[in-house]
Amino acid sequence: TEGLPQGDMGRIGLDIYRGNPDWVYAVVQADASGDNDGVDEDGVYRSWDRGETWEQVGTENPRPMYYSQIRVDPNDPERVYLGGADFYMSQDGGEEFTDEAAEEVHLDHHAIWINPADSDHIIMGGDGGVSVTFDRSENWRQLRNLPVSQFYEVGVDMRRPYHVCGGLQDNGSWCAPSDTWGRQGIRDKHWTNIGGGDGFFTELHPNGRLMFAESQGGNLVRVDVIALERQFGVRPEAFDENGESIPLRRNWNTPILMSEHDDDRIYYGANMLFRSDDLGSSWERISDDLTFAIDRDELEIMGVPGSAPQMSRNDGQSTYGNLVSIAESPLDENVLYTGADDGRLMGTQDGGTTWTDLTDNVPGLPANTYVTRLIASHAAAGTISAAFDGHRSDDFAAYVYRSDDYGASWRLITNGLPANSVS
Repeated sequence: TEGLPQGDMGRIGLDIYRGNPDWVYAVVQADASGDNDGVDEDGVYRSWDRGETWEQVGTENPRPMYYSQIRVDPNDPERVYLGGADFYMSQDGGEEFTDEAAEEVHLDHHAIWINPADSDHIIMGGDGGVSVTFDRSENWRQLRNLPVSQFYEVGVDMRRPYHVCGGLQDNGSWCAPSDTWGRQGIRDKHWTNIGGGDGFFTELHPNGRLMFAESQGGNLVRVDVIALERQFGVRPEAFDENGESIPLRRNWNTPILMSEHDDDRIYYGANMLFRSDDLGSSWERISDDLTFAIDRDELEIMGVPGSAPQMSRNDGQSTYGNLVSIAESPLDENVLYTGADDGRLMGTQDGGTTWTDLTDNVPGLPANTYVTRLIASHAAAGTISAAFDGHRSDDFAAYVYRSDDYGASWRLITNGLPANSVS
């Protein structure tokens, strides 16, 4: 570590120059807390002696918690590439970079391969799929015939044929019919883009015309899927009794849910639960904070397993202590449940007037285990199923529970499931 930043470093990406294995490049996140004492130690480091000593050659390091990818040309030690929202390229060993090496390619570049036999040939993988260049990043071809999209959430409506909608990782929200009259079935042309950003929950109105699409941070848009008209800025905000704004914590994948009892009712979960009875035109807060509301630093001091990865201090995106799942009883509109990323499980039987903490009623569940999904029964008003995921704490056990008494008691229902996390 001689020559590297001292203290609590974050992620480090490495590459070795094929022409001389003594030459090693690193892209370094100098301080995981984001506090570098005014000294910019982030960036590219180089070693001429297999890592015995290092020198900082540049300060470029785009969003290290998400990328931290560095590649040196196998045939030119001065040609260095960095992954990032843009694709970064240096021709002087990492001192100066341009972020215009792949302007026509979809943003967010995570994987880089350079052909050892031909430096003009580079393959890159990212949020838009796979792209290739044959002229050393001057021009790119994006391969569009690979089914590699990642759906976060999926919704359906009641049209005939019914339509399937879903949010894609960094590729917006899309809808398509479940069937067509064409002999070739469902093709790309049948898909319609109805939302941007990172697509998450899509909730469809029974009338088949209106729906809600969500992007990162709980940004919500109401869409007329026939006219393709969009109403932005419909997500709720919170205010105290004096009209002062209350800061909210919203998950990257903020949960929303349309009611089965009222066609105009929709629920929205930040760290508090909101209800709209006019399709998002106005909102009512029906809870206080439904998470444990413990500061992340307190969790680390307490030694709660898995607390550190939940929120990177300088990633500019994530928060910890927010709702990730909402359930409404199809048999009783007053019965609601919420689950949080910090493991808190809450329930109400009076539409949100009073809430009960159900967390400690779940036997054998490690503290602060992420609540991945809540599903209320269509057969009995008091029956609810819950899934939890502990993989962030290196716990890959299956946690699926059922309650038949509104969450007062629970039993594990994982007999026969593999030992793997459940979402």
